[in-house]
Amino acid sequence: MPPALGSALLLCLYLIPSAALRPPTAAAKMKSASVCSVAVTGGIAMGKSTVASFLRSTLGLPLHDADAAVAQLYAKGGAAVPHVQSLVPDSVVDGAVDKQRLRRAVQRDKELLPRLEAAVHPLVEESRLAFVRDLAAKGHWLAVLDVPLLFESDARWKALAMGPQDGIAERPAERPLDVDKVLTVHAPEHVQRERALARSNVTPAILSTILARQTSSDFRVANADFVVDTSHPWSFAPSRGAAAQAIDALRYSPEWRGRYAAWATAGRKARVITFDVDQTLCPLFPPLGLAKEALEAAMAVHLPRTKARMAAWDGEGEKPLDAWIRRAREENPGMAHDLTDLRVASLMIAAKESGDDPTSAQIAMRAFLQTRAREANAHAYSDVLSCLEQLRLDNSDLVVGALTNGNCHATGDGLQFEDGVLYTPPMRATGAMDMDPPFSLLDFCVTAADAGSAKPNVAVFLAAAESASRVLKGRVAERNTQVRPNELIHVGDDLYSDVAGSLAAGCRAVYLKRGEDDPDLADLPQHLERVVRRGMALDDSADSSPYVSEIFPDWEERCVQVSSLEDLCAAIRAWVPRS
Repeated sequence: MPPALGSALLLCLYLIPSAALRPPTAAAKMKSASVCSVAVTGGIAMGKSTVASFLRSTLGLPLHDADAAVAQLYAKGGAAVPHVQSLVPDSVVDGAVDKQRLRRAVQRDKELLPRLEAAVHPLVEESRLAFVRDLAAKGHWLAVLDVPLLFESDARWKALAMGPQDGIAERPAERPLDVDKVLTVHAPEHVQRERALARSNVTPAILSTILARQTSSDFRVANADFVVDTSHPWSFAPSRGAAAQAIDALRYSPEWRGRYAAWATAGRKARVITFDVDQTLCPLFPPLGLAKEALEAAMAVHLPRTKARMAAWDGEGEKPLDAWIRRAREENPGMAHDLTDLRVASLMIAAKESGDDPTSAQIAMRAFLQTRAREANAHAYSDVLSCLEQLRLDNSDLVVGALTNGNCHATGDGLQFEDGVLYTPPMRATGAMDMDPPFSLLDFCVTAADAGSAKPNVAVFLAAAESASRVLKGRVAERNTQVRPNELIHVGDDLYSDVAGSLAAGCRAVYLKRGEDDPDLADLPQHLERVVRRGMALDDSADSSPYVSEIFPDWEERCVQVSSLEDLCAAIRAWVPRS
């Protein structure tokens, strides 16, 4: 929470509201919305706001932020101002609640806080319900609700949540606040305490007061549909991965996959085109090999003992970098989608064992990332530049991006580093690394690491749509800049991850068959089945055909095949309006 909100607001958000805060009519309002409501909850300093921000900013999912709602209610003209003024008259200045004055009043009068909660929290609840109703009217499929006090705010759950037998007694049939799903953000107690006390507006006394009047994290985890663990000491990759997996699960769930499909496939003609990188825009080698060479050269400077150990390596045919990557995967299963953090983790393992400073692995990784992007651009296929230029000529408003499961940041974003600053966490950069054509013609690049998920999963395509929406917002003078999957065409060389994956997300697809020996588009049905079995977690004995028909009802009309990018513009002309 931003320190500017002050300790009084922090207490109002994190201490228990009265049972009256949950009006009995709210349940019917929430259930009638026909939108999947996902409550993101967690105790103070668990990382709840960070996870909620990822869902909104990266995946483009609509978010109702309780903190922002309270700030709006306290602002000039806000609905809470008259209520607060009636309780603490001198806390309102120029028509807005002065948070410092309110904080001092709460500190003086211990009976004031419950009365403030009783006045403010119903307004937050009504704001949340109005948010969900508006999304339903717009045909959206999902609403993310940032609710710090989820279980404590529902009279049906409060006694159970705050009782001595957390998680043991029978739980109510209805979900708290009648949301559809609960996503709990969790970290061990010692991590929570360390983070909380690092905040400038949280003292040990304030933290003790907050924790004593909240339910336990174990209770939240036991009663959650999804859990996101944020305890990794330096990487957010496992947390992004868990959050993205929750969205993928909802996309394929019986309750919501129809609503998702209706939302995703609505929209106008295509406004966005994305390209897979490796084997679509450029070959995998030599760029990857050159990036590894650059990494080894950087290791000689930043990880000299580790580099020397590589020279004396005896791995029975397994190269040292590959062996360390394998170990990193085993030790960090939630990091599999993030090839950058996975490689950093592997170097940290090796550095620790070799006597080098493990944090230097992050500095050495810069050389890999920069070389990876630069050499991929330099080795771009001969048809890439002319294709990108023609797309611009045909439609100057078209947003063009890259979407990769690898870690080639094709646009160079985030690869110009400050001297002496580690690349992660977080990514601190002075800007984008300069790129020459053809990659300089790309508007954005999304990697699996960014999205917390790799193709064919839906989250990575949602991230691409959100990145394109931001580009459109800065470029087009129109209100509707939010891109739905149907408005995105994805071009790639893999029938499973690129074609079947994009179709499952609701996008359109172009299969690039560069080689005569590559599979043909006629082979796509088997990959559609693979995607369905993966998404719905079907066992081998289950009949997947009804689900394939449901998920991909018109796939033949939504994908085409080309043998070269020179043929792309003509192939997609019916989908993309000229301008």
